[in-house]
Amino acid sequence: MKNVVIFVLLLVLMVGCSSPSSPSADYMILEDVQYVKDFPHTYSLTGKEPVDLDVIGMQSFRIFDSLLIISTTDKDGLWSFFSLEDNRYLGKLIRKGNGPNEFVQSPFVSNAFFWKKDSLLFADIYDFQKGAMYKLNVGESLRKGNACMSEYSVSLPPFLFNYAMLDSVSYFIREIDNAETQQTRSLFINGVKEVPHNAALLNRSMIQRGEDFNILSVLMKCNREKRLIVEAPITLNYLNLYSAEGDWGKTICVDDKVDNISRIQERSRPDRYYTYGDLCVYSDFWAALYINEDNMTYQMGRKKLPVIQVFDWEGNPMAELKLPAFATSFDIDLQHGYLYTLDLETDEFCRYGVRNILQDIKGN
Repeated sequence: MKNVVIFVLLLVLMVGCSSPSSPSADYMILEDVQYVKDFPHTYSLTGKEPVDLDVIGMQSFRIFDSLLIISTTDKDGLWSFFSLEDNRYLGKLIRKGNGPNEFVQSPFVSNAFFWKKDSLLFADIYDFQKGAMYKLNVGESLRKGNACMSEYSVSLPPFLFNYAMLDSVSYFIREIDNAETQQTRSLFINGVKEVPHNAALLNRSMIQRGEDFNILSVLMKCNREKRLIVEAPITLNYLNLYSAEGDWGKTICVDDKVDNISRIQERSRPDRYYTYGDLCVYSDFWAALYINEDNMTYQMGRKKLPVIQVFDWEGNPMAELKLPAFATSFDIDLQHGYLYTLDLETDEFCRYGVRNILQDIKGN
């Protein structure tokens, strides 16, 4: 009997001392956590080709079909357009200012959503200061040399941290609370907010008052057809993939255990890690730029070359692409088989041939 009592006490102590990771103030995760130790395929990229473009103040870029679109600091045309066939300059759009169809700050092209209807190309653009959403007719604008834009009837709250436009009236948004201790997610449908299941779980995460709210910051993109959201935290060692409206979702951790938000706040800011630097989505897969370097080293002189991690839309790892040079953002030209990277630290813009790699990834 005495041995049984001791065993029960030990069992209670073991359970009491364990702290399984679950959605809470300390873990910005979902209920299903998947740990990724290895990727099925690893590719070390070679053959870096510089891409020389006459662009003023390149900030971000995105590729859509045969177009390369670059957001810049050029106040006469914040977005520049090039043909991927021959790097031919096609024109620039969107002026800086306070007038009609003008923006106070350059809208990052990486945050816009490009889509086609009846062979016409459009871009959905969020005005950070006003909360307005605009539809830009790209082809007509380039032909006329002026931004042909119309405003959507539904406006969003201004100064959002992230947004994803699911359709013309439905948005998934992230905004900071008044105490700056949480970054809350919600569905914004016809001007009405609601908090679905996965958003409620992730919204439990919290930092102490006065702490750096970027501990909770993420890069966020969506797959409109699948109505899925993917998040890449900039300081945490995991990714979140989940349904915007339903219950399905998973956290993908690329380490032995998920980062604890309280433990991060105990470290000095230079000792905290910068984990993900960019995020891109495609019809068959999505990919994240993995930095994984402490802030002091990254700012004083980077040492770790970044890796692009590729996953399918069920959250399964597909491949990792090891870059031979530093980069702060990337995108893939699926038509011509090139991966483009930009490094804002050096202003280096280059590309790598990845046609065979893309065929391998899609074939597995």
